[in-house]
Order: sequence, then structure tokens, then C-alpha cells
Amino acid sequence: MLCDLLAHWGCQADAVTSAAEGLERLEPGVYDVLLTDFGMPGMNGVELVERARARDAALRVIMLTASAADLDPAAQRLGFTLLRKPLDLGRLRVALADA
Repeated sequence: MLCDLLAHWGCQADAVTSAAEGLERLEPGVYDVLLTDFGMPGMNGVELVERARARDAALRVIMLTASAADLDPAAQRLGFTLLRKPLDLGRLRVALADA
């Protein structure tokens, strides 16, 4: 659904079924933005951001979460935009424009 919305906004988006698959596809300079969730099986979003940035330090990241956990320190440390669920599409659009 997000890929369809992003396409409607004029973005080109690829979807993957796991964080590991996303890392396999990630090559420096190929993607402008990584849009990910915090809660995923096998690897959480913070781990994904750390590994993704090791491959592409310039990659911009937007992380979605429904978690009550305080991710703000990780967002500040790793420099990603944190959006809480339920997702406000206006905030997502602004975050994408900023990225």
C-alpha cells in the first residue's frame, strides 16, 4: 500500500519482505531514502539503519513505529526521521520532501 501511495506522489519505490532482503538490495547511491518499520522479525529498525548506513553513509532514513519504546535517542544518534503510527500521511510527505 505504501508503494502505491509513494508512486502516486511521484516516487519510485521498491518493497521487500524482510530487513535482510533490503540490505541485500542496498547499494550505495541506488536509493535516496530507506523507509522502514521499527518492529520486524529477525532485525529491528535501529539495527537495519546501522547496517544500512555502514553500506551507504549518505542514505536518508524514515522509520515508522507503533512502539511505545522511546526511540528518540536512537533517532538523534543515527540521524533518522521517526514517524509514529498511526501514520500521518502529511508528515510522511513532508519527511520525504526533506529527505
